[in-house]
Amino acid sequence: MRASVITDKETRSHYCKICNQSSRQISNIITHIENAHIQIEAYECEYCGLKFKSNNHRNMHIYRKHSEERQKKALFANFQ
Repeated sequence: MRASVITDKETRSHYCKICNQSSRQISNIITHIENAHIQIEAYECEYCGLKFKSNNHRNMHIYRKHSEERQKKALFANFQ
């Protein structure tokens, strides 16, 4: 993924090689590339199997749709 990012050390900005979108945070450019330029749904929800193009979208889905399951998993992990 980082191969698709150009970093300008002078301005401390990061650029998408495909469309030149810029940001000062590399994580924003990586998310942009995942959302705008990658057509693979590589991130699967561990609770329902739904697939997403970005890790960020999957994490937001889990946070919004599976809060009860997450709490049970965290509680169970504490007992092991």
